[in-house]
Amino acid sequence: MGMQEDYQAQVEKQFKEWQAQAERFKDAATQMQQHAQAQFQQNLEFWQQSQTKAWESFGKLKQQNEGAWEEFRTHMEKAGAELRSAAEAMTRGFKP
Repeated sequence: MGMQEDYQAQVEKQFKEWQAQAERFKDAATQMQQHAQAQFQQNLEFWQQSQTKAWESFGKLKQQNEGAWEEFRTHMEKAGAELRSAAEAMTRGFKP
């Protein structure tokens, strides 16, 4: 084999290695996307549960007398804090 053939073989080998690396990167990207999607779905479910709790607390709050109002307000504030926290968690990792 001459110098030209040796060089071409070396370059071809490097290109094949790069192609294999590109495939590994694609696989890793797919796994990252699946993980991100699963995490987003989990955060969304938590957010929806928190929202449901908040609405339930709000409905109870509207029906309570003055004495129980303060207790339910505390529950409502907790539910609101959970909703804010869940929304922040969802947007923190998924900003465009």
